[in-house]
Amino acid sequence: FELGDQIVVGDTEGGVERIDLRATHVRTYDGRLVLVPNGEVFTSRVTNNTASPVRRGTVGVPVGYDADLRVVTSVVGRALGGVSGVLADPAPNVRIGDLTADGVVVEARYWADSRRSDFTATAAEVRRAVVEGMRAAGIALPDAAVHVVVDRRPDRPSPS
Repeated sequence: FELGDQIVVGDTEGGVERIDLRATHVRTYDGRLVLVPNGEVFTSRVTNNTASPVRRGTVGVPVGYDADLRVVTSVVGRALGGVSGVLADPAPNVRIGDLTADGVVVEARYWADSRRSDFTATAAEVRRAVVEGMRAAGIALPDAAVHVVVDRRPDRPSPS
């Protein structure tokens, strides 16, 4: 890495401001200056978020098992295409990510500028566009306050 790069070393993430003989000066995103001993830099895994001009982001979109996944992926794909920070090449894509106890997680995957300010702004815009697209399409968004529990143990009578 070099001056100006945005890195992660251990629990510290921020921009490299200075590299001295004994320590690397990293300005965290909340404005704190952290002096990371170079011994730690040399022996730790270092992630350089800005080594490439673009990086891929993923936003998870939870939907219920009753949702039409073809419609959901189409709506999410259109939402991705409408966000200015999402690059057309490589093209964004939507896929079924995970199956959870509460529903399905659809992954909105896209490429954006790798600088943190641009990357996080694009992620926020993707989330906004997805929520607006889902609402406009009449697709129910999860409500954490509502959980229906059905007791299906064989030793219990079924509700009538």
